[in-house]
Parts: sequence; structure tokens; C-alpha cells
Amino acid sequence: MPANGEYKTFKTNVGGFTMNISEEQKSRCHKIIHPAAIAAGGCGTIFIFPGSDTVPITLLQLKMIHSLAKVFGLNLTDQAAKATLALAAASAGGRQIVKTFTFWIPFGLGSIISASTAVGLTELIGWTIASEFAKESTRATAA
Repeated sequence: MPANGEYKTFKTNVGGFTMNISEEQKSRCHKIIHPAAIAAGGCGTIFIFPGSDTVPITLLQLKMIHSLAKVFGLNLTDQAAKATLALAAASAGGRQIVKTFTFWIPFGLGSIISASTAVGLTELIGWTIASEFAKESTRATAA
């Protein structure tokens, strides 16, 4: 755990919130969140039937949440991760609405929009969770 002098406030590009984390934690969060978001974008192009991308994207986000908990030294059980992933339920609903309307857009543009939505929402979920884990980690070390 870094000493107090090693922390600095870091303003994310997603969501516009601030976190008091070390450069190492920031780097590790980037290495977890960005690949998960890119993979979610790949899954977001799938449209075999409505909701066909929900399971792979949810699994990616669950893995991302578990990995982010480790960055902040938190012990996250599967049950707690699933409860945290409830935030992603709104994401799945939003993606499905976008997919339903973009399915009819020709020339693959609908898939591009759907993939972009999956990437953006996964990034937002990742940084929101990281922010909450940073707060929880700070409270745990202060107690």
C-alpha cells in the first residue's frame, strides 16, 4: 500500500469523477478496464438474436470487477461481485435498446453503433467501480 505522499488525485476521462489513487493503481486500472471495454465492443457486434451479447459482456464485466477489487486490495466474493454487477444490468438494458433500433441500420453501421455503446458503457462501469473501490480501500485503511 503506497504511503500518503504517493497518492494523488486523478480525474478520469470517463464520468468526470475524481479518485485518490497511486500512479500504479491508475495504470493497473487502465490495463484492466480498457481491454475489457474493447472485448465488450467485439461482443457488441454480435446480433444473432436479441440479447445474444448479454452473457459474454456480463462475464467480461464480472471478471473486470474481480480484477479491479484486487487492485485496491479488496476481497470480493462472487456474491458481492454479482451485486456490484447489478449496475451493469442497466447497461445491458441500454445496449439492448440501442441494438433493437440499430439492427435496421444498413451497411454495418448498426453494429458499429452497438459496439461503441458496449465499449462506452463498460468503460463507465469500470471507472465507476474503480472509484467506489478506491473509496472503500481508503475507508478500510483509515479504520
